[in-house]
Amino acid sequence: LTLVELRMRALAGQILEKPNWWNKVRDGEITDKWRREFVEQDAELVKKFWPELQQERDDDDEDKTWPHKNITEEQLNYIFDWLKWLADQRNTQTGIEMMHIQNVYQSYSLITSELREALLQGASILESIPEAEKDWHPGSNNQVLDLIHPSLHCLRIGKSLVKNTKTGSLYVPTVEEYINAREDLSFLYSPSRWMPHSVSIQHQWLPTDFSVSETGEVKHLSYINNLHPDDHKPLYSTITSILARFVPLWERVLSDVLSRQRPIIELDPYSWYEKGRATPEPELEDWVETPDAAYWEAWDVWCVAHEAWEHRKDPFICEPKPFTPPATENQVNFTLKGRKIQVIVKMANIVLTPEKPEYAGGSWHVEGMDNEKIVATGIYYYDSSNVTESKLSFRTAL
Repeated sequence: LTLVELRMRALAGQILEKPNWWNKVRDGEITDKWRREFVEQDAELVKKFWPELQQERDDDDEDKTWPHKNITEEQLNYIFDWLKWLADQRNTQTGIEMMHIQNVYQSYSLITSELREALLQGASILESIPEAEKDWHPGSNNQVLDLIHPSLHCLRIGKSLVKNTKTGSLYVPTVEEYINAREDLSFLYSPSRWMPHSVSIQHQWLPTDFSVSETGEVKHLSYINNLHPDDHKPLYSTITSILARFVPLWERVLSDVLSRQRPIIELDPYSWYEKGRATPEPELEDWVETPDAAYWEAWDVWCVAHEAWEHRKDPFICEPKPFTPPATENQVNFTLKGRKIQVIVKMANIVLTPEKPEYAGGSWHVEGMDNEKIVATGIYYYDSSNVTESKLSFRTAL
């Protein structure tokens, strides 16, 4: 994705965080105001990230996270036409709406107040244990309290007992036996060659099996790791009910992942430096029309100049085409109904006290490894009070 597209998505995301945005995007006076605000905001960010525009370009361009050219009318038109379409796609009953980030959905009204209260009661019981037994997350300065965490009682490869499904006997599988039993991992791993960093030969989180009926009802089929099924029976029911509300979200995410998605701005990387060059390429004849004695010296000078041009040249980024809804003929409509799904359950609290009134945030991480084969995640923030605004950030490799 280009910085131009990332800017368009970021600005659209600001609208999606506004109350009642799905109605406001149809009000011309409001959208005109937002357009003006975007132009002003963009101009300030261009100045912030590109103060050297009127000077010689520096060598720190790779750290820029905002385009150096101001936003255009074509880009603004696309943003607001896209937002109107997103408003049409919003589910008014569940509040499920597509986000500006690909394959991400959200809802502020998915969970009922009764279900939330039941979860709070269950969490309160998990919190009410002796201080010495509390599981503070490593590296959190005793601020993240893990209530349910799959690492506490995970599979320890080469040490945990496993039931042989054919004989019914218990045994401890070796690393090789574990890998060979996992057809999805065996082609990645070979002890004689190398071990991918994405495969653990030490641990694996254990999921809980849930069945999803043809009508969308969810039932837990096995133990939730680190949650006693008798002592916390009401919480089992609550978590299962919450997962039932998450199923439509996951279906939308997986449908998008399986469908072809086009970027907002489609590029031709083979020619994007050939059109409308903002930085002219040094011409070889400008440097080598010299007597033979000075030829190689001139060649070296040209090479240095060309290398600098390669680093600083600007690609040609075309304008987005007018927004059109995604084509439906290649859209995959994936359903979890009638399937058994595996879910890894976590619950955690961030605890602030007068002695520790601030939380610096967690570290960047990926949920699970190839061992767990996680294809989608869902997060429910069930309680937040007496704190300043918090946020959740995503990033991806490009």
